[in-house]
Amino acid sequence: MTQPKFVSSLSRSSKIFFGQETSAGIVMLLAAFIAVIIANSPLSSWYQGFVSDKMAISWGTFSFSANFDTVVKDVLMVFFFFNIGMELKREMVDGFLRKPSQIFTPLLAAACGMLVPALIYIAINFNNPTYLHGWAIPCATDIAFAVCILALAGKAIDPTVKIFLLAITVFDDLGSIIIIALFYGSDISLMPLGLSCIIILGFVLLNLLQISSFFFYALLGALLWGTFHEAGIHTTIAGVILGLAIPFKCTINDNKVVYPLQDNLRLFTPWVNFMILPIFAFTEAGVDFRGLSAEDLLSPISLGVALGLFFGKQIGIFGSTYILLKMKIAQFPESVGLRHIYGVSILSGIGFTMSLFVSKLAFDSIDMQDMAKVGIISSCILTSIWGLAVLRWKRKKTA
Repeated sequence: MTQPKFVSSLSRSSKIFFGQETSAGIVMLLAAFIAVIIANSPLSSWYQGFVSDKMAISWGTFSFSANFDTVVKDVLMVFFFFNIGMELKREMVDGFLRKPSQIFTPLLAAACGMLVPALIYIAINFNNPTYLHGWAIPCATDIAFAVCILALAGKAIDPTVKIFLLAITVFDDLGSIIIIALFYGSDISLMPLGLSCIIILGFVLLNLLQISSFFFYALLGALLWGTFHEAGIHTTIAGVILGLAIPFKCTINDNKVVYPLQDNLRLFTPWVNFMILPIFAFTEAGVDFRGLSAEDLLSPISLGVALGLFFGKQIGIFGSTYILLKMKIAQFPESVGLRHIYGVSILSGIGFTMSLFVSKLAFDSIDMQDMAKVGIISSCILTSIWGLAVLRWKRKKTA
């Protein structure tokens, strides 16, 4: 039975759209835009109720109860970080990060990209001890949104640029989690932490035994998620570790060579890009601006956050990378120029989710949280526009 022409045309158009590199970014930004519209409309109460609805899961002595938005960040986003871990593993084995010097570059860039924004915030809020509690807000980078904006820059961008951004943002996210644990009162439980270490050793054993079946890795990954949750460690790190644990290549029966990492990337990437990330964007982007005043934009908290994210990230990341290039420690393909590195440093100023999360930990006052929101959102808009402009700009050839 032949399909009607409009169905066939729609099918072809869908395949073309979802096959484009920028499609995931477009879908995610659309979900975020819809969330902002709803959160600032008469449907705001419905939206707030939707993201704050409680969900409960129990299994034996283990129980997990959280709001829907927390489930998205702590459960669904684990799959995104799993994908990130696999992409990093591929680059560490057979790509941009295969040399120790190439790992050192994004690690140092991430560290400087956290230090400089913090110093800018501290300089602006130095005279107010209460405001100083928010010094870590501009340190964070939102991996999902940063990668989303980078995808909109087009296919002309060398894949190395994306890997460099991913490496920086993963190190940045790890640093943010360490900051939360050390400075914002998160308690680490030692018993689950010890069990987590045993599970990680289990990943090592699976690799040594050349086990290629994803089932065993997924089983340990689920256990690792549970122990991290009980230990007080951000559960998305379990996704990164699981991704890094997937073997790049295995030799199985009759010396047959299989590539589990590539197979799992092909399987999970579409689900992450077109289901998990849009859900994440919809639940996290719905900030209600109606209660914010113009004066909030000029408050020390707003300025410290906005300037820290917008200028601090650029200075820290681009400055440190430029120095390493001049010292011939950092190396990039010829297709990657200073413009691309600068573009990555700009996009790293998109703090959003983690910055909003840290602001809630830093301030008990709703007014102070709102001031931080103004800085975070304004910086996201500025960095997205400026980052895209830099990455898409091409110098006109002279005759």
